[in-house]
Amino acid sequence: MGIRGTDRQIDNIEFNFIYPDGYELAVWTAQA
Repeated sequence: MGIRGTDRQIDNIEFNFIYPDGYELAVWTAQA
């Protein structure tokens, strides 16, 4: 998982509760 800062880390944790890991990784890749 790509954690780049506290704000991003919080978003990442929230994503884990809402979306599957595959969707999360796809979104992170798109934002990168």
